[in-house]
Amino acid sequence: MSVLVRPGPVIILLCLLLVGIIVACGEEATPTAAPATATAPPAATQAPATAAPAATAAATAAAAATQAPAPVAATPTATPAPAPAETPVSTAGPTGTLNVAVEDFAQPIFVLHSQPFVEARYDNIITHETMFANAPNGDVVPRLITGWSLSPDALVATFNLRQGVPWHDQYGDWGDFNADDFIWSMEDVTLPASPHASSGNIRRVFMCEECSLTKVDDYTVQLTRSTPSFEIDWYTRAPGPTSLAFHSKVHYDTVGEDTATTVQSVGTGPWQLVEIKAGDIKRVEAVRNHWRKTPEFEEMVWFEFTEQSTMLANFLTDNLDAAQFDLDSIQAVRLEDNPDHKFMVFPGGSQVTVHLLGQHYNNDHPAHNPDEDGNIRVPLGENAYDCTVPWVSCNRDVNSPEWDQARKVRSAMSLAIDRQKLVNNVALGEGEPHYVREFLGYDARQKQFGLDKLKIDFDLERARELMVEAGFPDGFETDATLTAGTSTIVTQAVATMWEEIGIKTSQSTIPYSALRPNLVNRTAKGVWTQAFPPSDPEPIVGYNILHSSEGALTFSFEHPDFQALLDEANTLIDPDERWGKQAEMAKWIFDEVMLLMVYGENIVWPLGAKVDPWEPLAGNRNWLSNWEYAPHRQ
Repeated sequence: MSVLVRPGPVIILLCLLLVGIIVACGEEATPTAAPATATAPPAATQAPATAAPAATAAATAAAAATQAPAPVAATPTATPAPAPAETPVSTAGPTGTLNVAVEDFAQPIFVLHSQPFVEARYDNIITHETMFANAPNGDVVPRLITGWSLSPDALVATFNLRQGVPWHDQYGDWGDFNADDFIWSMEDVTLPASPHASSGNIRRVFMCEECSLTKVDDYTVQLTRSTPSFEIDWYTRAPGPTSLAFHSKVHYDTVGEDTATTVQSVGTGPWQLVEIKAGDIKRVEAVRNHWRKTPEFEEMVWFEFTEQSTMLANFLTDNLDAAQFDLDSIQAVRLEDNPDHKFMVFPGGSQVTVHLLGQHYNNDHPAHNPDEDGNIRVPLGENAYDCTVPWVSCNRDVNSPEWDQARKVRSAMSLAIDRQKLVNNVALGEGEPHYVREFLGYDARQKQFGLDKLKIDFDLERARELMVEAGFPDGFETDATLTAGTSTIVTQAVATMWEEIGIKTSQSTIPYSALRPNLVNRTAKGVWTQAFPPSDPEPIVGYNILHSSEGALTFSFEHPDFQALLDEANTLIDPDERWGKQAEMAKWIFDEVMLLMVYGENIVWPLGAKVDPWEPLAGNRNWLSNWEYAPHRQ
């Protein structure tokens, strides 16, 4: 097994010193060699303008961003007044190239029913568009609809689609977005075994057995349900991978599945994909006269760098304008004290969780078994449930001795984690300990339901006692999956802490895109750390996606008791009742120690000399959004 070793701050500083010496001697600095398939980004073609002092996004948000339109909401009338469209900004035309780096692209798959997490996230913020978006201030604003309404009994929702929005025409003329595209996208993303992160939620809200989705005319669609739903506008919002972005039915029908899946990406967004190399780059060009916002830059190139050292070297030599850095790299950028660098900082933007994989106690759920036509909506892989894993109970009854034994193991693993030490040394102070899954950022709700009182103190002595009581006085061995960034370092640090109670880990490094299929079919085992934004607009979004038997994938666990709470919460229209049920779910996870919350981490994006900060959409800021509003440095 290979173990990823990341250079610490001292090594990074030595590297920076060497770069400085080379430049001082008049030689051209050569970026660190990229992995075998990586391509170094082109050097900047413009000399950087004089920069203002470094500042956070809150203090330097770009004035070029247009004012957010008024929020769109359902009204009880049959014919809603159209909500205002986002007003295009008049510019002299896009110029220049923006170079961005992230750690994982995955394989390019553009068709919804086969689309993985990473590609869906890219689509939703770059090349495609959704029904709604979360404005920077958190308001829900319209994108591909102009308004929607509910019937008096709240059982019929009517959507008025935006007219005159063309599909990208690089590969042909696909017409404008219309009702056929709307309905086909909903049908496609919910096909059986679809791995798309929104498939389970779209199926439940729009495509359930009692639901009907009807084309009224080319720009009007009606959804009819047997019961009201509070989620109608939840899973069709940008940014993020758990929302549905619409695709062209005409394009798919014309070119066929193979071409539409991996060759041609056709959306309505302000950027059009013009070049892709799997595991290497994606190059997009600005869509001029875009209905919503023509980008400030003429093109944007996204690079995949699986190694932070490579990414850092390219950023410090001005080959990258923005990058998805871990905190060590961010510290290295800060220590440079370069006046051309600015920082976009988002407090509490990511919840860091150690997942105890393999806790799949709900294998008899209908979603995992054939329906009357023989289709399985969420297929399980072989040995998805394996109670030989020390923290997995051989009895799913939470009052059974078997469950108590497995819970003691999970509790010992949690008590052995020094969360404040991780905040101080891994998060470099950019965060604070956190204990309740999906409630990061909902401080008032935590206090309302007493969740703020739930704490886990670091207690090695008690952890050792629990390991003895659980029958593991000498500990055990387990696998640990390392993916990228924060998750890698936290997993390694926690594994070191667990050695104090006899737990030894065999660590292997793979990209998240390689781990995800095993999360989809529920066969992933061992431990894995996830750093991900809290759910928006309510915790139930994350619960439905990541811990439901109906979801496209599962992190940590499925359990019939939790599923029952979740199913009930999904029927509660009254927000106070629903928040109360969500708090009950959070407390159940905490009490049963189904996963190990570690801390909430700030998200920081350093920016190079060519670009000024701007306001991204609210949520999912571990990949920034609203790139069309990214302004040239002033």
